[in-house]
Amino acid sequence: MTESTTTQLRERDAQAAPALPTDLISAGEVAIKLGVAKSAVYEWIARRDIAYHRVGRLIRIREADVAAFLNRNRVEYNPRRRYVRYPEA
Repeated sequence: MTESTTTQLRERDAQAAPALPTDLISAGEVAIKLGVAKSAVYEWIARRDIAYHRVGRLIRIREADVAAFLNRNRVEYNPRRRYVRYPEA
């Protein structure tokens, strides 16, 4: 094969390849970002609480999926609700 043929084949393959997401992070990185234990992230994955991708044996999570997980688990502030430590029986 000539050099120009090889270059043409590489360009063709690059155009045909699907675009891979660049915002994939590991479970450990998610744990660091959220300030939780890595085991908590793996528990969310096992319960299917957070979307993830399996790349071979590796688990990768999109940053958008982390944001969606946080939004689903948001608890709104209610100024009228008062915390009562020992409710009257």
